[in-house]
Amino acid sequence: MTLKRAVVLLLALVPEAVAQWTGSGSTGADGAFVLTATDSRIANGVFVFDPVRDNLDRNGTNVYNFTSITIPYNVTVQIRANKLRQPGPVIWLSSGAVIIGGTLDVSGNNGHDSTVSYSDRAPSQPGPGGFPGGTGAKPGDVPQRGFGPGGGIVPSATGSGGCSAGFATAFVAALYNGSGPYGLSTRCAGGSGIYGNGNLLPFIGGSGGSGGYPGSNGINTGPGGGAGGGAIRITSDVSITVSRNIQSFGGCCGNGAHIYSNGGNSGATTAGGTSTSGQIVGGAGSGGSIHLQAPAVLIGSDSADSMTANGGSAGNGYGNTYEYGSVGRIRIDTNNLQTNGVVTPTPVVGPLTNVALPSSVPTITVVSINGVAVPSNPTAAYTVPDLSINNTGSIPVVISTTNIPNTTINLYVSTEPGTADSVTPVTLTNGTGTANITLPQGVSRFVVRATW
Repeated sequence: MTLKRAVVLLLALVPEAVAQWTGSGSTGADGAFVLTATDSRIANGVFVFDPVRDNLDRNGTNVYNFTSITIPYNVTVQIRANKLRQPGPVIWLSSGAVIIGGTLDVSGNNGHDSTVSYSDRAPSQPGPGGFPGGTGAKPGDVPQRGFGPGGGIVPSATGSGGCSAGFATAFVAALYNGSGPYGLSTRCAGGSGIYGNGNLLPFIGGSGGSGGYPGSNGINTGPGGGAGGGAIRITSDVSITVSRNIQSFGGCCGNGAHIYSNGGNSGATTAGGTSTSGQIVGGAGSGGSIHLQAPAVLIGSDSADSMTANGGSAGNGYGNTYEYGSVGRIRIDTNNLQTNGVVTPTPVVGPLTNVALPSSVPTITVVSINGVAVPSNPTAAYTVPDLSINNTGSIPVVISTTNIPNTTINLYVSTEPGTADSVTPVTLTNGTGTANITLPQGVSRFVVRATW
């Protein structure tokens, strides 16, 4: 019997104090994060931010102390939650100038497509501090809810698409031939609520959309929900500039400079469903959070440059029906703001203030299964499972938490042979708890979700 642990989440809902501005506080310990277009770690124009590979953030706080930051034109720096030493928002501190001539992308990934391969049915990966999208249902089962405080709920109508996530707004709105809301009042009633506030206190990312139901062919899974955009704070003692022209790129046109924290799109549609449109999609993820702090902030030389925290799209391509995840939130603290580019949603703009770094962050870890220790960095790859368990009876799953009160959390087990997913409550005592479960033959994926 093989077994898989794939996702460990944390929810940082911690108040953060504010104080008079005294600077970024960067120690410079991580040196200069200055990329060049010829950097060997860039593949197809994308630099994957990987603190383990690059020996950064050795204490696992997600706080980086740079002397300067430069992302050159036509280079994208991509940050996803699964590459960090621990889940949670990312904070870049810089004693020098921050120049983004290319793209900084902390968006959530799109949901998985409808598929006959159950191994492809996985939660979508969020940006740092965001939350995954839920998986589409197996035939005969229900979809998985989106993760996070505004996660898309499981749609109430069998055979329908997933529900998109909320954040800055309680979503969702849909358009049918441009005429207004379509099919949401009952299908997604009571979910995808507002959370957080415009000051980004607490500092948290976007939520994931839920999965959709399978089509009527009885073979494919439903499509998955898009993940939530991440949460990133960039603080500089000097300036933050998002512009392709800062590095002397001439002319009117070409690729712009961007900061993206958008929600992921839904998984691809599946034909033959029983929704009104005859098509099924997952829910879309909500946009994330962007917080900039510097004495001078320039966003864009023109409309080709942008900073966005938009919700993902859940469009099925049938009758122009589209549904969107909620927008995220943007905050800018500065004495001098220039915005010639596109900034959406409208940011909260205020004076420079010091915001405390996150502390007492809640974490959840699966420690062992059937007495076998879980790897500290599980691969979540179906070809080589993280653990193999040869036990057809009840087995213990030990869970450890930090900064979560003694409460009951849920262990979700998604099995791939076609049996229904199971949910097992786990009572925490002094930060630990044990669930006793029985696994079917085949590959299983574990997801732990805590709500308190």
